Amino acid sequence: ALTDPNDLYILKDLGLRCIGLTWNYDTKFAASCMSRKDYGLTGYGEDIVDLCNQLNLIVDVAHASKRTVIDVCARSKKPVIYSHGNASMVTKHIRNLDDEEIEAICRTGGVIGLTAIPQTMSSEPKLEDFLRHAEYIGNSFGWEHVSIGTDFLGLSPGNVPAGFENMKKLGDLEKLLGDHTAEVMWQNSLRVIREILDP
Repeated sequence: ALTDPNDLYILKDLGLRCIGLTWNYDTKFAASCMSRKDYGLTGYGEDIVDLCNQLNLIVDVAHASKRTVIDVCARSKKPVIYSHGNASMVTKHIRNLDDEEIEAICRTGGVIGLTAIPQTMSSEPKLEDFLRHAEYIGNSFGWEHVSIGTDFLGLSPGNVPAGFENMKKLGDLEKLLGDHTAEVMWQNSLRVIREILDP
């Protein structure tokens, strides 16, 4: 785990290009979505965001608390991503984003990677629920901010949405996305990657 913001210089030389400030536990940089007290981005966290902007590294606020998401988006001068999560207006879950968080990420020009984590999709998750989250964010905030962050590597084989059991099922999702397929499947993410890594 990162302990000193200045370690980012070394980590970038080693190939790091994207960093998350927290996971399901608080760090000295930021509060997590599981935090008992949402203190948001700390001074050390501000240093991380500033250095990421300076070094052209991607800042990922997945697993972060609401205040952390808002703080990071206000601080960053470059697009911010939420690599894997869904919309809380569609399905209430601690890992999902409310409208204020989504709006903050969109204002940075960032993207939200919709996830296949079953509990974040619906009570009886299926491929069509993934589309519901995509349509909510796309129609309410702009399709240029919708991308995919399945988190399949974090799921056990028996804990997957019906009809979306593996990456091969992305072809079925493409059919559902219609005119927005290219944007969601790759264009939006590539735009952010290029803007940050190759300014």
